[in-house]
Amino acid sequence: MLKRLKTKYDCDLIIISDSNSIFIEEWLKYHGLSDSFTKVFTNPARFESNGLLTIQPYHHQTECRLSSANLCKGKVLEHFLIEQDLRYNLTYEHVIYVGDGNNDICPVTKLRPRDIACPREGFSMDKTLTKNPLKLKVRSEIIRWKTGFDLLDKLERHIEKNKPTNPQETSSKGEEQRKNSTTTEVH
Repeated sequence: MLKRLKTKYDCDLIIISDSNSIFIEEWLKYHGLSDSFTKVFTNPARFESNGLLTIQPYHHQTECRLSSANLCKGKVLEHFLIEQDLRYNLTYEHVIYVGDGNNDICPVTKLRPRDIACPREGFSMDKTLTKNPLKLKVRSEIIRWKTGFDLLDKLERHIEKNKPTNPQETSSKGEEQRKNSTTTEVH
């Protein structure tokens, strides 16, 4: 699924995870996805000389009540989008956020109406979004999924349905680049 989004639709893929860098690097290597991601945001980890794994917090935050103290995924997503714009003059037409935990709620509240939140059906993110969509002020479209194949099918149908038919719709002003971005979490 991830390789297809990257190659067929030219999506920039990033990971924002409360896991750790060792686990994610190994997972990406094992699945042949190391080169598929633009950026990985997670808690830094390393093995000590005695073989113990040491994990540090990604950052320390106290502003967001929807996130843990060591990682606000919403803040990370916002900073990534701003950096892409300022550093590379790159804005994203759509952000697709895929997650399943309650720590994925904050970034979903940052999405725009043209973006897509993809909660995994039956998991805590889905349950929270179902119970509190107005309270959370979710503006994005929501596409629920059960399996990776299910998600890919739903995203491809959505992308194809919303593909511009007029070539001028895909052009951008000046030198600004526009792309799709997909954010996911590794489990």
